[in-house]
Amino acid sequence: MKHNIKVGDIIYVSRFGQKEVTLDCPVCFGKKKVDLILGNGDSIELPCDYCRRGYEYPSGFIKRISMEANAEQMLVTAVKSTQTEKGEKFEYSCGYFTYQAEDVFLVKSEALKDSVHKAEKHKIETETRAEYVKAQSNKSYSWNAGFHMRAVKDAKKNIEYHSKMALICKTKSKTEGK
Repeated sequence: MKHNIKVGDIIYVSRFGQKEVTLDCPVCFGKKKVDLILGNGDSIELPCDYCRRGYEYPSGFIKRISMEANAEQMLVTAVKSTQTEKGEKFEYSCGYFTYQAEDVFLVKSEALKDSVHKAEKHKIETETRAEYVKAQSNKSYSWNAGFHMRAVKDAKKNIEYHSKMALICKTKSKTEGK
């Protein structure tokens, strides 16, 4: 069927890929600040650290990567046919880009269905690869024990630091009347 495609035809190319999406911050809900309510009922307004990047002020939003499937409409500018031992192979050029026959469709809904299938297959392969890497870990139990002991030590330092900071905030809220 795809061999009937000729120069000048409109086709739909099955595509999927990562796209950066912007979402409201799940902590401050776009307000760029949060209210910390202390145990004694006092409230302190603080800039949201969740949507702050580095030394920048809070933005009210976060960015995440989303896998997106789509079907892009293209105009065929060239058709290339190659004979192989498996049969005839077709490639379709659209401007500077060339697409394989298996990625090209005459109907947008078919291209979109194919791109969704490819995106799901890619997700499964990625998850499977991650599970394999976890299962094939070459780290010894002694390395893991050392890693976790260091993590406990770091966590104790963090508890100490944040306890001091909370005490400072509490004292400051009482003296400033906030």
